[in-house]
Amino acid sequence: MLFQLFGLTIVVVATFFVYKTAKENGRRALAWALANFGIGIGFQIILPIILATAVVILLLVSGKPQDRLQGAMEGPAWIITFACLSLSVVAMGLILRFVAKIQEGVVVTATRKDLSIFNDND
Repeated sequence: MLFQLFGLTIVVVATFFVYKTAKENGRRALAWALANFGIGIGFQIILPIILATAVVILLLVSGKPQDRLQGAMEGPAWIITFACLSLSVVAMGLILRFVAKIQEGVVVTATRKDLSIFNDND
């Protein structure tokens, strides 16, 4: 349970950084942030469910009794959780690395709007 909480925290923080970096480099920030979030959730929630289901089916086909199935899944469940968390971190790191590259031929100008209420340009 703690791994999942740690993983979801990484997903949220990485999504924020991907959005911020993509916006600074002239890329579609929302699309990249949604892709990063989707990959993070996919690797940390959906993929472990699919892999655990496959392992359970494999154990049932191999003749493991149903009453001992939960005990037999403790080891593989930890391995699946850790592997999927690691894959998620690697995938989100690769997305962040790609988004951080400045595109060739594109001039990136960082604009910052003045949020002061005492703006003289009104």
